Amino acid sequence: MIRLIPNPTFRARVKFTQPGGEDAFVDFVFRHKAPTALSAWLEASKDKSIASAMADVIESWSGVIDEAGSEIAFDADALMAFCAGHGPRAQELLGAYLRELTESRRKN
Repeated sequence: MIRLIPNPTFRARVKFTQPGGEDAFVDFVFRHKAPTALSAWLEASKDKSIASAMADVIESWSGVIDEAGSEIAFDADALMAFCAGHGPRAQELLGAYLRELTESRRKN
């Protein structure tokens, strides 16, 4: 069965590559966007950094730790620091979000 109206959020495990290390996985709860809303969000995000744009669609995460090994709660500042410290990982995050939205549509 499929819901007439999708859940407002969905979970996705995103793989990030790490230089000289094993891949890392972060679990995200993303906000769902229907096709029209997704197009509007992409258009509105053109002049934003990826981190700033993604802050609009991420509700939470787990699997991100600080230097002491303590889990960090999601907020826009933490996301900015994550993306600044991991450069191309921001693009991986955007790609994973878009892939989750479009592949789920293809499967259904």
